[in-house]
Amino acid sequence: HYMLSMMINRMTCFCVIFHLAKITICKDLSLFRLKTEDLNHLEDIKHTLDFPHQEMHDLYLLAINYGIKAYNTGQENYLEQVFELYQQALQQNILIQNGLLSTFSFKNIVGIALKLNQVDWTAQFIEKYKIKLPTKHQVVYLNYGLSKLHFHKKNYAEALELLQEVDYKDLFLNISAKVMQLKIYYEQGAYDALDSFLDSFKVFLHRKKVMSYHKDNYLNTIRFTQKLLLVNPFDKKEIAQLQKQIIDSSPLGEKAWLLEQVEKL
Repeated sequence: HYMLSMMINRMTCFCVIFHLAKITICKDLSLFRLKTEDLNHLEDIKHTLDFPHQEMHDLYLLAINYGIKAYNTGQENYLEQVFELYQQALQQNILIQNGLLSTFSFKNIVGIALKLNQVDWTAQFIEKYKIKLPTKHQVVYLNYGLSKLHFHKKNYAEALELLQEVDYKDLFLNISAKVMQLKIYYEQGAYDALDSFLDSFKVFLHRKKVMSYHKDNYLNTIRFTQKLLLVNPFDKKEIAQLQKQIIDSSPLGEKAWLLEQVEKL
């Protein structure tokens, strides 16, 4: 058996056991301990040998999910690595199963590409892969992807219109849409609407069954947005304290956006 340690965080260690050209992905806390800031394990997967499609698919998603979680807990250097993994997986059709791209991958790819300011690439991706989405989800996720693109271009009215066109029944898509709506209200200076929206968003998160890690991430976004509304823009000490709180907070997927707003105060 040859074992390659990969995608380990402080709580869980993932390993890949190569045996008779098969990959078994297992969780075992006792096998390895690697530092979370070491990116070598993400690099490893880019040079993986050619294994069966399903096993390569699972291996890529394992790496990608690890990288996303690391990014959300403040390790921002993982984001570009995750984007490169997605690009490679798309080029090799590894993410396509039964002719379809999962809505989860579509949403993540759009969000990550735009965080890295890959605007033209994102527009081309949406156009190319919209037909690869499951038929019943195509309109919803196409509108979501286009709304993210418009938001990034600061076309807030167009983004908000697209968000409100569709009833988002998928919980995490719904939450992602609400985060974007939150940011639009703030960027537009619609603070009264935002204040009411933040309260309803918080109630929504407490009412829905959301895993604690994800719930903490979104509640932190709400909390710091509320602090942005309350901070004295003429008090440099208060602004510096808020900035430090945001930097130190985890998980916080919208950390970069929040810090950008602090800089504008």
